[in-house]
Amino acid sequence: MKPAPLCWPVNRVRQRFRESPRTTLTIANALPALRKELAMLGVIRVVITSNAKLKKNGDPYSQQPKTVDDPGVAVWFEHVRAKGHQFCLACDQYDTIAGNLNEIRLAVGELRGFTRRMLLPVGEALKPFGAVPTNVSSPAPTPKQPAKPATITPYWQRVLGVDTIGADRLTWKHCLTAYQAKLRQELTQQQRDALVAAQTEAAMHFGQDI
Repeated sequence: MKPAPLCWPVNRVRQRFRESPRTTLTIANALPALRKELAMLGVIRVVITSNAKLKKNGDPYSQQPKTVDDPGVAVWFEHVRAKGHQFCLACDQYDTIAGNLNEIRLAVGELRGFTRRMLLPVGEALKPFGAVPTNVSSPAPTPKQPAKPATITPYWQRVLGVDTIGADRLTWKHCLTAYQAKLRQELTQQQRDALVAAQTEAAMHFGQDI
């Protein structure tokens, strides 16, 4: 796998609409920050793919054309505790490559929070991100195609209690309703933290802000 073109995972739905990022970070700022988070998570064999114009060393130029057919970013990697298993964090929520790089950086920070608080082991935290790469980049979003059912039910679906609905019928409304119902229950702080983190993962999956 090479840094270009974008290699999007087949089990992730593309965004129908993209928004402008709420940060002024450039690729020159976002890329090293993302690599630092990945290193602290303990990942190996990292390949950051996008449709960015690349330097000779394989890194994207900080200044990219104003219009990019597909500003999505997909980060492929393995983990030292799950060698041989490929994972992917992908984002096309924003209309700039830098914005999507930064969003993935924030997601990696959330994953580190999971493991740091010992809510679940690293291997379990990464299961929802097991992925298979597509052969080529898809320049246009394909919102009409539902996500293919995963062979392993994502952890956040089990925490929210929506894992029995089915990946082809599960919607953001299901997740939000389940989340609000569970918040009304008596929960320990650890259970509440896990619930909030699961809802964050659900929001990322459906491209929602919470």
